[in-house]
Amino acid sequence: MRMICFFLILGFTSWSLAQDHHEEHQQHAHHEQVPATESGPLMAGLSPTLQDLLRQEMLLLEQGMANLAKHLPKGEWESVAQISAQMRNSYILKKKLTADHKKELGKLPAEFLALDQAFHQTAEKLEHAAHERDAELSVFYLSRMMDRCIGCHAQYAGPRFPGLVQSTASHEH
Repeated sequence: MRMICFFLILGFTSWSLAQDHHEEHQQHAHHEQVPATESGPLMAGLSPTLQDLLRQEMLLLEQGMANLAKHLPKGEWESVAQISAQMRNSYILKKKLTADHKKELGKLPAEFLALDQAFHQTAEKLEHAAHERDAELSVFYLSRMMDRCIGCHAQYAGPRFPGLVQSTASHEH
């Protein structure tokens, strides 16, 4: 298990370092509008305002995942716990949702809502593992969060991530 954790940390660290430049560039760039057809059918039925909020949230979650991968291998436990807590609580979505948006979200497929809930619960578990300074458990929960991202993207955002659809379809266990 320690060898697997080592390779996961090594892989996340390499990925994180490669993303540093990309992340800095994205922080200065304006948020790109993605047509609903590229986002998949999940987003197509939502209001433009809610679609934009979800895109912003996903961008922040992506940045959070990259930051977790940067801080965890360094044992920067407070940063890992703080980022995990932000991800658990959502960055902006819960704060900016109107009653109408909440009704719209209720129309999303139950499987999607379950995946989303599982992601946020796993972020909470990572937060607790970071407070305990448990590297092995923290890596496990980070990998579970990544797995949940991949599964959701493959199932609900295939047009945007076609490589995941092909990859997950051929590697189901």
